[in-house]
Amino acid sequence: MPAYWPGTLTVCLIALAAFLPVRTDAANVRVKFYTEQLTVTYDEAFAPSRVNTINEQALTAFYRLMAQSPYQPILESLQAHREQLGLNDWLYYRLMHLSIAQIFAEKTAVQRELTCWFLLAKSGFDARLTYLGKKVFINVHTDDEVFVAPLITDRGRSFVNISYFFGAKSHLGTPLYLLDFIPNETGKPFSFYLQTIPALHSMDTLRELSFSMKDKLTG
Repeated sequence: MPAYWPGTLTVCLIALAAFLPVRTDAANVRVKFYTEQLTVTYDEAFAPSRVNTINEQALTAFYRLMAQSPYQPILESLQAHREQLGLNDWLYYRLMHLSIAQIFAEKTAVQRELTCWFLLAKSGFDARLTYLGKKVFINVHTDDEVFVAPLITDRGRSFVNISYFFGAKSHLGTPLYLLDFIPNETGKPFSFYLQTIPALHSMDTLRELSFSMKDKLTG
C-alpha cells in the first residue's frame, strides 16, 4: 500500500476542485444609457414578488421580502457605474429605472416601481411610497427647489414625486395614501442638481437647417 505524506490528500482535493463546475446565478443585461452601452449585473434569484393587493400590509411585505433577496449584485453594479461615470442622484435613478424596466420587462408596472423604491432606499435615500387604487408612486426626500412635480411634506421633510417624471400624472389633484412603513427614515436627501459633467461620450448629430433671406441686401 503506497504511503502518503500528511497534507497530500488536501492538495489533491484542492486541485480536483479547480476543475469542478462552479454554480453561479449571476446574469448581465446591456442597457443603453444616453451614449453608453452599460453592462448591469444582477442575481437571477433577485426578482420582485407578486403584488395581489395594493395596501399597507402588502406593500410593507413586498419590501421585507425583497430585503431577503440577493439584491447586492445589482445595487453594487449600479453604484459602480455611478462612480465611473460621475452621475448625480437623478441620473443614477434614471439608470436604475432603465435597468429595472429591461430586466423585468415581463413584470407589472407596479412590481417594477416597487423594485426601484426598494433599491433607492437601499442606496441610502429616504424614499417614501404613496398609492391610490392600482398605482404606486415613489417620493424622495430632497432639499432642492422643484417646481414641476408634486410635493408632499412628512415629519418636516419635503418629498418630490419622481414617478411623475416617468408618466405618472393621472393622479394629479387627487389625494394619495402615504405608506406608514418607512424603510430609511434618516436617509440622505436626493439631489437633481448637476455639480460636474458626467463622463459620457459625446455624440455628433447631423441637422439640416433652412434660412429665409431677403432677396436684396439693404445697407
